[in-house]
Amino acid sequence: MEKVSGYTGISSLAPSTNVVRSLTFETDNQIYGPYGVEIGDQSISYAIGSGSRLVGFKGTSGILLNNIAVHIAGAYMYRKCDISK
Repeated sequence: MEKVSGYTGISSLAPSTNVVRSLTFETDNQIYGPYGVEIGDQSISYAIGSGSRLVGFKGTSGILLNNIAVHIAGAYMYRKCDISK
């Protein structure tokens, strides 16, 4: 079973809102992406620890993707990581 081990991306500030411009997912087998356009002024990334796993993600959008949050589960934790900053 393939496991997501991290992600990277690029975001930028559009008029009055943040926009996620590009996302790349890394698994234990390969890299998927980049999805979107790799143009922006803020780099985003998160490495998922060995005892944790990505169990879901969600985002908000208008015309463009404004933010994305991932849900990480581990042995004794469940947390939301918002990369819209």
